[in-house]
Amino acid sequence: MDRKRLTIEGLRFNQDLEVVKFGKTAPFVGENTPTYRLVSTMKMAVLSAGILFYDDMYIFAERHLKLHPGIVEIFPKRFPYVFADEMQDTDKRQTEILDTLFSNSSTVLQRIGDPNQAIYHQSAVGEGCIWQPPEESHQLSTSRRFGPSTATIVSNLSVVSPVSIVGCAKNRDIKPHLIVFADSQIEEVIPAFATIITNHSLHELPNRGFKAIGWVAKKHESRHTLHDYWPQFDVKRNRRQASYATLKGNLHSIRLADGPDSPKVFRETILNGIVALLKDGVA
Repeated sequence: MDRKRLTIEGLRFNQDLEVVKFGKTAPFVGENTPTYRLVSTMKMAVLSAGILFYDDMYIFAERHLKLHPGIVEIFPKRFPYVFADEMQDTDKRQTEILDTLFSNSSTVLQRIGDPNQAIYHQSAVGEGCIWQPPEESHQLSTSRRFGPSTATIVSNLSVVSPVSIVGCAKNRDIKPHLIVFADSQIEEVIPAFATIITNHSLHELPNRGFKAIGWVAKKHESRHTLHDYWPQFDVKRNRRQASYATLKGNLHSIRLADGPDSPKVFRETILNGIVALLKDGVA
């Protein structure tokens, strides 16, 4: 055993709740050895603190379904309709748990996904997504996100599951733009993006909203962050504050919300206020 590479991140539970190495099913040393007792104590301590890896959660779910088969009868009564979104990013174990709970029941199980948008080609245990839309599935080929020109380009990129996407005619038909720059010009990227917006008068549209998305961490040696593109960026100052100590404070802050994200801010603020009320019992 290579003790130098044995870390808590590399430990998992198996179906019998034995501690095993990542990707394995049997303990790597005898259960009565000092090494096994040590790593088992470590793993249980982490579990007691409420920390689990996804693989561990699947193990507990599968174990509960095996030990308590009555769960399969209870879940359909609790959930008559189930919508599983982003199915292209599910792995074999997730799919099997869904099938066990709902496939042979009266529950309407609607799976929604696009293999062309799969993020994870392989899961943590080396199993790729096994879900594919059945032949009788309904294809949602119209996009409200972009216009016809972009739809044509995106259609040509749908190589996993070819589909002809129809763009929304109501959207302005603007061709995609690629901003190519040298590292020495990185601070000019966001102004160039703003120029594209104004050249197409997008800033004059109602419900407008434009965002620059990137790593928000501090400067990094191996990748660019928002600080590189916009040196004035301050993650603390730019983070929306929607949580106050009391319900009254949260409701008062709603008056400060203005913009395309206002409905979302209202919802978050009210929920945070209710949580504050339940915690302290004082509004």
